[in-house]
Amino acid sequence: MNCHACQYALPPHANFCAQCGVRQLRESEPARSLPEASPETAGDRREVTVLFADVSGFTAMSEKLDPQAVTEIVNRFFEVLTEPIYRFGGVVDKYIGDAIMALFGAPIAHEDDPERAVRAAFEMQRAACEFAEQLQADTGIVLKVRIGIHTGLVVTGAVGGAQKRDYTVMGETVNLAQQMEGAARPGKVLVTHETYRHSSHAMDFAALEPVQVKGRPDPVPVYELIGPKAEAPARVEPVSMVGRQAELATLEEAFARAAEGAPHLVMLSGEAGIGKSLLSSALVAGLDPTREVDAQRVRAMSYEHGTPYALLSDFIRRWLGIKKQETPNEIRARLRQRVEAFESAAEARKRSILAISYLLGIGAESAEFTQLTPQQRRTMAFKAFNSLLLGYARDRVMLLNFEDLHWADEASLEWLQSLFDALTTRDFQQSRLLVLCQARPVEGSPLNRWRATIETRTLVLRPLSEAESWSLVASLLAMPNEPERWPEELRKLGEQVLARGEGNPLFLRELVRSLEDAGVLVRDERYIWQVSGSAASQLPSTVSGVIRSRLDRLGPAMRSVLQLASVVGRNFEPALIAQLAEQQADSLPLEALEAAEFLHRRSSGEWQFYQALTHEAVYNSLLLAKRKELHRKVGQALEQQLGARCEESPEVLARHFLLGEVIPKAVYYLFRSGEKALRGFSNQEALHCFEQCLTLMEREKELLETPSRAEVLLALSELLATTGQYAQAIAHLSTVLAEQTHPQERAETMRRLGGIYNLQGQYGEAMTYYEQGLSALATADDPLVRARILLDQALSLFRQGQYEEVVGLCQGSLEALSGTEHPKETAMALSILGIVCYRQNQLPVAEAYHMQAAELREQIQDVFGVASSLNNLGALYLELGDWGRCAENYERSLRLYEQIGDVSRQIIQMNNLGDLLRNRGDLAQALDFHRQALDRSQEIQDSFGAGVAAVGMGLVLVADERAEDAIERLLEGIGVMRGINAVEVLPEALAALAKAYHRCARPIEAREALEQGLAQAKENTSDTQHGLTLTAAALIHVESGELEEAQATIQAALAALGEAGAPIELARATAVEARILSALGDRAGADRKREEAAVVFDRLGAKLDREALATL
Repeated sequence: MNCHACQYALPPHANFCAQCGVRQLRESEPARSLPEASPETAGDRREVTVLFADVSGFTAMSEKLDPQAVTEIVNRFFEVLTEPIYRFGGVVDKYIGDAIMALFGAPIAHEDDPERAVRAAFEMQRAACEFAEQLQADTGIVLKVRIGIHTGLVVTGAVGGAQKRDYTVMGETVNLAQQMEGAARPGKVLVTHETYRHSSHAMDFAALEPVQVKGRPDPVPVYELIGPKAEAPARVEPVSMVGRQAELATLEEAFARAAEGAPHLVMLSGEAGIGKSLLSSALVAGLDPTREVDAQRVRAMSYEHGTPYALLSDFIRRWLGIKKQETPNEIRARLRQRVEAFESAAEARKRSILAISYLLGIGAESAEFTQLTPQQRRTMAFKAFNSLLLGYARDRVMLLNFEDLHWADEASLEWLQSLFDALTTRDFQQSRLLVLCQARPVEGSPLNRWRATIETRTLVLRPLSEAESWSLVASLLAMPNEPERWPEELRKLGEQVLARGEGNPLFLRELVRSLEDAGVLVRDERYIWQVSGSAASQLPSTVSGVIRSRLDRLGPAMRSVLQLASVVGRNFEPALIAQLAEQQADSLPLEALEAAEFLHRRSSGEWQFYQALTHEAVYNSLLLAKRKELHRKVGQALEQQLGARCEESPEVLARHFLLGEVIPKAVYYLFRSGEKALRGFSNQEALHCFEQCLTLMEREKELLETPSRAEVLLALSELLATTGQYAQAIAHLSTVLAEQTHPQERAETMRRLGGIYNLQGQYGEAMTYYEQGLSALATADDPLVRARILLDQALSLFRQGQYEEVVGLCQGSLEALSGTEHPKETAMALSILGIVCYRQNQLPVAEAYHMQAAELREQIQDVFGVASSLNNLGALYLELGDWGRCAENYERSLRLYEQIGDVSRQIIQMNNLGDLLRNRGDLAQALDFHRQALDRSQEIQDSFGAGVAAVGMGLVLVADERAEDAIERLLEGIGVMRGINAVEVLPEALAALAKAYHRCARPIEAREALEQGLAQAKENTSDTQHGLTLTAAALIHVESGELEEAQATIQAALAALGEAGAPIELARATAVEARILSALGDRAGADRKREEAAVVFDRLGAKLDREALATL
């Protein structure tokens, strides 16, 4: 008789294999490889943990209170008791009077059902205590809960007649669980030895005297629950390494530098099996055990490449110690505990928890967060997590080890870049952090794309030398390092292994193991290696061949389980494999596969393939037809298990249904995956999902109604427009438009088309589509779509300086929104009106509009909108001369943009603060703000920010009498702004350029700059810009001795600025007038004008203007 799993020779009637431990099948139990999964309600025999909870005190309560009050209390109490059952993956089987029967492991099993049941019981008691305390305070009634738990075999199935059948479980296990509940003390949890054995690794118990129960001859050992254990430390595997001493020394040096406060990045590149993981393990194993080091290792999975934040989420969960079964509330509690240690402000703590929860996929609904775009959410979340992580790394040394990054998802790779960037900032540049990134040298490797913003070292692992290879094989065989001391036959075999192994440590190890498995290498009775048979035929030429040869030597049952697991992924849960194989989880030969070094158990309870190469080789050993069949089964099983939670992991289901060629489901989950990726601003993943949807839709016409082809095309076009692929976006939208018949849908599609043309600066085409959209609404109006089209038109015309038309469009938008609940669009219309009024020098009106917009945005917690309104108010107060309120609004706005992590808007605020400081006369600090803005703009390729920063630097340099430098900067800024048709700042820039040319004795260029500035100001219809340009012209005239022209020009400037104009510009014009009057000999008039200007300069704190006035 041979073991059906590993073919080991067994004595007759053996129940278990002495080699692999698998239970043996009887003749009446034919071996089943991978039968079809049974329906959920079909009868079966399985191991289940049964929980009984009984409430004591109901009788007394019924006698004291009104029946209706009793019913309400009972219902509320049962709700409290039921919640932990479902939270930990159980189900309520039935309510029996004042008792509850719950199941863990049926109809859906988990590998840790006993632990789940005990944890649920602990939480039930805790919740019951809180409820009972309040009830006792209100009524004087005392309620307590007794809970009993037992784990064992049950028979499951649907019970009942033809009219009503319920799924339940039956058997001695149910009876014993109920008897445990009867034996438990009120307020306590009592479990049997079977439940204790499966949960004592995680929970503390007190052993009690055995309990005599009905129907059992012997007393039953019982244990009373105390509570959860403290988290056990992760197991560290022993490390054996050969030939990497120099690389290890480099790693140790980098770690030492990082530990001293110089953060390091080490990029480790090498082929599969070359020893990257072993090297990093050697580094960890060699750390000083007395030194506190937080070492984290996370591995990217090949099948999660398209899952946004997969690697990052896994890292956060490991770092926080989050267990797989923990609920979102429990995860947030762990996160809150970590955040509170580093963030003192309550509002900032709340915001950080919200943002990081988003990365974990458990983000709670928040008005503030939902108002942000996906890109803003991602930036805010990255900033919050980086601040937490690097704050932690200031207090202790951290080693972050990211493996197999060639498979990492795009969003996680972008997070890593943001982490490296954060390490260069003043707050975190002394973090005690070493980041070790490992990848294969494949095309597009992330190791080749990162900006080296921190100190970086690159290690490329080469194959072992011949001497090192001999040393490794010697260590595997426990032989001397010198091959000449080996027996000749064994040495010749070693030479063949080295020739095939080509210096790859994994390959060498697998070759040696393969020879052992094949019986070529055996130990005799003296424990000395002997070579049996021909080695040449037993040595595959590739590492996958080695693994395949070992796989072929497994028995059919073990090979079947291993192949099924490879379809699920590199990590898998035994319960899922058992369900698919229609076996009990404890009958799976996982321990035997672990002994054969194919698998190993992780601390989380999951199982994992030892090596990525092993997983790949096993998966590739499957015939395509079999692979497709298994993917289909895995997808169906996961869909059934996840139920309503399928939307949380659509990319996993999409992968299995796609590879299983279940096209309708593949399309559905691909579309949901694309939407999920879009929400996370993972554009490449989203693009891949939507394009796959379209390809499958073309191939398969008979699809589910959701999603429709139009939905996919609309989502894809929005993504393409975001990433600048305008032609494709327009093509997809045109296809949708051609198929649409409903007026509102057509109007919305036309609005999107107009938006894309607007982004390209093709304003004529944009306006055509906007008008067509409005025409479509003539027969079936939609106020929101109409308002959005009008606002898009307004923004397009605003960029072109057509302010009068913009006002009419915004007012039309407000009329369309009147009586509706769309505050975000209303605030946008008010904000645009405020900006237009500002440009037209209607400053009090502009203030009113901006205040209304800010108030609306505060109400809906639109953080980005509030920051924008604060920026607009700051600019307005700058013009009004209320520089205190200006600084307050600019600084608040900058803080909000930093909180969101919006770099482009931070650049705007840096430039604004630079302008304010220049007007106040703090030229050095102003120049520094503009320089920072210019550097950041160039980093993120923000042309507008770079242009404004260059102009700002030019204005500062003019004020600092550095005309030559000013000309260079102003020309740079003007060139950029003209290139992107941003005309708002051109008049002021050209006026400053004219002054600089004049001071460099270049009158022709000065006159040309003035003429261009006046023409642009007129085109912009801005009185302030017209006035300040005329003031510059008057100053040049008076310095050139052209007094009549100077007098006429300054009067025109004063008229343009007016009494209600910007105080600083009006005062500057008045100061120039004083200079002209002085040159004309009117000293009294000059003194009077000088005094008028001085009052304003003193009130504003315009230091340099006041000093210049004193020299007149």
